[in-house]
Amino acid sequence: MIVNRAIILGNVLLAIAFLIYLCILDFLFVFIMDEQRSIINDLGLLIAVMPFVGAFFTFRMASDSTSIKTKIFISILFFLALIVIGFIEYLWVATHFHTLLGGKI
Repeated sequence: MIVNRAIILGNVLLAIAFLIYLCILDFLFVFIMDEQRSIINDLGLLIAVMPFVGAFFTFRMASDSTSIKTKIFISILFFLALIVIGFIEYLWVATHFHTLLGGKI
């Protein structure tokens, strides 16, 4: 099997960790900072790091028996998937979760 369960599980856990990170930042923004502009607003942009971390993790965890081309191809696929997942997470936290906490959009 080219993509084993450890790679998929690792990328899923990475996406969950970044989602929790974004939720904590939004929680701090709404309740601690009273929705005032601060550095917390810019820390949410660290979601852009997630695809790079996931691609690196995928490349390192791919089986040693696979060729370098296969490793790069799998890493690119996970990179693109994590870009889409990160965008959806960011939008969900910025709209639904923010409103759920009582914040203004």
